[in-house]
Amino acid sequence: MKKTTQHTERNSLSNLRLPALHVGRGVVCGSVTVFPVWSDADGVRGIDWGGRGLVIDEVGGGNVPQLSVSNPTPKAQLILEGDILEGGRQDRMAAETTLVMPGQSIVIPVNCVEAGRWNVGRGHRSTNLKTAYSVREARRRAFKLEPGMAQGAVWERISRIENGLGERSATSNFKERATARQARLTVSKEQLARGERIQDSEIADHPAMLKPLAGQRGVVIAIGGEIVAAEVFGSSVAFAERWEGIAIAAEIDGRLTPARNVRSQDARDFIDAIEDAHPVVDGKGTFTWEGHGITVTGVAHERDEATVLQFTATNDRAVVMSA
Repeated sequence: MKKTTQHTERNSLSNLRLPALHVGRGVVCGSVTVFPVWSDADGVRGIDWGGRGLVIDEVGGGNVPQLSVSNPTPKAQLILEGDILEGGRQDRMAAETTLVMPGQSIVIPVNCVEAGRWNVGRGHRSTNLKTAYSVREARRRAFKLEPGMAQGAVWERISRIENGLGERSATSNFKERATARQARLTVSKEQLARGERIQDSEIADHPAMLKPLAGQRGVVIAIGGEIVAAEVFGSSVAFAERWEGIAIAAEIDGRLTPARNVRSQDARDFIDAIEDAHPVVDGKGTFTWEGHGITVTGVAHERDEATVLQFTATNDRAVVMSA
């Protein structure tokens, strides 16, 4: 990995720079390879990284591409792009990363991930699970062409995943794919905690069985021999909390992709490609950047200086995103 450039100017939302990152040795988990990432930036505190305290509900009588979100807690709450928001008339996924400040009430853009249901249910909640990278990329590509096409692209991709896995739910609900894996992971982790051998051989090789390393802030994910994305957080606590949902989403894409080798240098090159990014930040602290076939999205906030809370860098050229 080439020497990381040191940025000496004050970081501000108008001149935001991503933190210096360091990539470790990859671990192969079937078709998914996981490279740990560390950051030189100070750790961020005072944020609920899982959005557990949010009050999430339908807008009016229900509007597919929108949900109402309120934060009655004293901590800022984070919703990540791709987060599955369960409940209401149908399960949704967050269409963008959003920081919800204490006392704030906003309407956020979402997409339905449960095509076969539209009925009255209990209020939504954040599940800490995420949709697959290929689902998020399908939405992003369609939205760029025509915003009205995004929902159909999400449904079409979820249907392809269900058909590929041979696992269809009654309402074509992506969350059921994720929660089924999560339930098996929970059983296997409990077996390990008791000192027992894992009985589920398929889950034993699942990336979510990897424990975050000391100080780890994120990962670079490769699927089928290609770098697909990097996910980086403002603290090791945040990454540890979010890791299982990230890993489950990656493994679902991986189950549809042949296992192929990937070089550690590929992961380092991917991080090097974004180190000089100058993200464009909107009034909410949400930022974007595109270059070298990579799209970076994330969120920052500014106190004494701007701090990157989380970002995802996606390889737009990865075959798994469009296969």
